[in-house]
Amino acid sequence: MVNIEIDKVAYKMATRKLAHMPKGINKATKNAINRTISATNKMVHTELKDTYTVKVSEMKHGLEKENATISKLSGKVVASGPVLRASGFKNDTSIAKEYTVSIKRRGKKALPEQVFVAKMPKNNGKQRRQHKGIFIRKGKERLGIRELTGPSIPGMASSKPIRGKVTKAMYQKFNERFDHEVNYLLSKK
Repeated sequence: MVNIEIDKVAYKMATRKLAHMPKGINKATKNAINRTISATNKMVHTELKDTYTVKVSEMKHGLEKENATISKLSGKVVASGPVLRASGFKNDTSIAKEYTVSIKRRGKKALPEQVFVAKMPKNNGKQRRQHKGIFIRKGKERLGIRELTGPSIPGMASSKPIRGKVTKAMYQKFNERFDHEVNYLLSKK
């Protein structure tokens, strides 16, 4: 979780400038937060796409944003979800016994010979939809299988390089947008 605090001097100056407008400082702050949240969400999405080979459909389910309102001056981008299936990353399952999965942009990982690809029903067979997964046997038993997985969206988004870039960009974007929103409201007099 990253919290951004407004520069107290800039906030006091903006409050004085917008004193004649009812809830003017709240409007400027809300708009700045919402623009920052949108930019952050896009940046996290881009950084994940540039660093990992995760499919876009998997990312869309894992990133959610919550915007600020005039009465609630906070917003957030939430990365959530379980670990992703190995089939949700770039993989090559065209040649039997030579399967590979690539989690990061650089490098592939050859999978053991015991790995197989199968279509499995979702929700314990109660639905007709199926997903294609990469599985491995747990032991010698025929039915003892588990699906191979990679990292989760929260795990990837909270990695040091991505988190550092996003945090720095958030601070910069919020300060830019706050100044812009204050000047915009002042120009509307």
